[in-house]
Amino acid sequence: MPHSSEPNPLHVYECPGAYSVTLTLIIEGTSSSETEEITVSPLVFRKKFSLPESAYAAAMVRTSDMGYAIFGNTISVSYKPLYFIKTDRAGNKLWDRVFDENLSAGATSMIQAADGGYALLSSRELGSFNMDFHVTKINAQGNTEWERDYGGSSLEFARKIQQAPDGGYVILGSTTDTVAGNNKIYLIKTNATGQVEWERTYGSREDAFSLIATTDGGYAMLGQTKDINNTGKSDVYLLKVNSSGAMEWEKTFGGPLDDQGYALVQAPDGGYMLLGFIEKPELPIYDMYLIKTNQSGEKQWENTYDVQGNEGGVDIKPTPDGGYVLLGYANLGGTTGADVFLG
Repeated sequence: MPHSSEPNPLHVYECPGAYSVTLTLIIEGTSSSETEEITVSPLVFRKKFSLPESAYAAAMVRTSDMGYAIFGNTISVSYKPLYFIKTDRAGNKLWDRVFDENLSAGATSMIQAADGGYALLSSRELGSFNMDFHVTKINAQGNTEWERDYGGSSLEFARKIQQAPDGGYVILGSTTDTVAGNNKIYLIKTNATGQVEWERTYGSREDAFSLIATTDGGYAMLGQTKDINNTGKSDVYLLKVNSSGAMEWEKTFGGPLDDQGYALVQAPDGGYMLLGFIEKPELPIYDMYLIKTNQSGEKQWENTYDVQGNEGGVDIKPTPDGGYVLLGYANLGGTTGADVFLG
């Protein structure tokens, strides 16, 4: 049970269950106590939000006030402006915003910043065969503080954004040479107002979909590396860099066919848990693929999970008992469509 000696203490009980709450008052050495039983019921809701155009959601975060923030795109005839919805803890809309109605961009990732605002990441279309990272920083009320584009004259696809310990931002994506066709991982570090401090590219046939800050102050990225002969084969690719973006090591995992990493967390022992999919050599189908490494990226063990048909992992979270919950998809017996899989 939580304890507090502060005036007018406030404790929020979010997990469903029954609680025995005792309040003890001590005045000049004399104490008195009162105990009450409280029950927290599961909070379950379903909400639908109306927007001026057709829309889809790309990211959601739980906010510091126990509500939710949703980031995505509205879709009109010729452009895709970004939208943002803020709700309370019961999913009731508090306010929404549509950003730059002439902006054509694809929403990809969002975080709540340390100042209570939000950093929104998208891939912005600038013309034929030209796309950049685009970051919009808004305050807690949804007002734009700044926005910036990042990239060159190639195709830059935005994937993830994280806040750095110094209050700046780290942005992950890929850059593709439209002439040579080479694909590189693209990592950018900015200050708190979005100005570039450093940027780096990695590899020549690699892409990354997951980014985490590591306990040593660096960053780890997970994705795939493709076969040099363009045979369609790919391997799970894990990349570790230091706080300045300099590569420390890289590792590949998988079998002889098409494998990919999609979600990444750091384990309590400093190693890494990698989740994605692996293609079976004997059949043209995929299994969910989980890998555990040590802190140097050396594989310690691996498991595959086969429900039925094609499976793949998209997210992994630690659980209080020291395990992990895996989120993915499974085609459970049809030639089209898939089901969400939680295991």
